[in-house]
Amino acid sequence: MQLGFFSSPKASLAFPLALLLLLPGCNNGNAAGGRSSEGGAASTKTGAYVLVTQVRPEVPEKFFVSERHAHEVCATVARHQNRPVKPFPTLPADFVYERNTHASDGVRTMSRKVISVADTRNMSIDTGCEVRLATQGKHSVVSNGEEREAGWNEDGKVEISEPTPIGAEPVRASLLASYATPKRVHGVPLKCDAQGDCIIDSLVALVAEGVRPVVAVSRIDDVRTFGTVLVNEPVSFSTGKATDPTLFSLEAK
Repeated sequence: MQLGFFSSPKASLAFPLALLLLLPGCNNGNAAGGRSSEGGAASTKTGAYVLVTQVRPEVPEKFFVSERHAHEVCATVARHQNRPVKPFPTLPADFVYERNTHASDGVRTMSRKVISVADTRNMSIDTGCEVRLATQGKHSVVSNGEEREAGWNEDGKVEISEPTPIGAEPVRASLLASYATPKRVHGVPLKCDAQGDCIIDSLVALVAEGVRPVVAVSRIDDVRTFGTVLVNEPVSFSTGKATDPTLFSLEAK
């Protein structure tokens, strides 16, 4: 059962959420999510890592273009009828559109994506054209050759899927070849391609979604991305340290 409440502005930020970590010389059969027996407590085993990234609009006031337009249409009608209007929510300068967490305890892997949305479901003249900020999310955990997913929409209700088998497909070496230029962003070791997209340095840890490495740095300037450039960047990264076991709980948002 696939759970999906939202779509991404770029393929590199797609929602299929299976992760893989292989350390050079330490291939222990845990590809694509720890295919060995599941662990319970926090672990410092080889293969443990946590990567947190975020996507933010470069110009927040140009974000949510379609929702802003719908609000202005509602507001115009309301003002014509001398009805009160609630302003569109103000986005702070550090507003984050999307936050991603990728983690492994050396046995299991998980990925969680949480996005901010402008909820217009209650927008009408009677509500003062109300628009509120809310979140949607998706959480995936892979263990013992099975994947389970949880998802939630603006209402916060969590839906959890039944386990589904998932194969242990390694990251394609050809997809790593173009990432050759070393770089550090916020202290995170990266390798970047000619376009400026970067992944975690594979000599440190190979973090991937299925066969593709996770892109930790990029700029998305497609005209469809809500009217402003989206900046994808790492927030934090650790490897070989104890991994919080609650990261693998599908019930936790």
